[in-house]
Amino acid sequence: TFRAHWPLWFQGNYKSGLAHVDLGPGTTNFYFLKRGKKDVVIAPFEVTRKLELTTGIDNIHIPGSSGNHDYLSTLEGYYRVTLEEQSILVFNNTGCLHHFTNIVEEGVCPIA
Repeated sequence: TFRAHWPLWFQGNYKSGLAHVDLGPGTTNFYFLKRGKKDVVIAPFEVTRKLELTTGIDNIHIPGSSGNHDYLSTLEGYYRVTLEEQSILVFNNTGCLHHFTNIVEEGVCPIA
């Protein structure tokens, strides 16, 4: 489903979303972090394609992954980075599992 409104779910002081793969046409995400920091996990396509995921509204995801990273021990491999303010992350959001967690420090909430 195409969302024609500003992505409000990318800002605020929520802890994290689900570990998920976006549904839709094959796309590459250019994710710009304007302010703050985020803990980011991305599983390569080769790992993602072997996972059994649950269907959501606009994604397929790992149930129960919001707010925790317990599922990481079940993945064959993944990348994990801290995305810093004024950084851009380019990745295949419709082919790779990804999980963003806000890092709230000194009252600064991330805005992407």
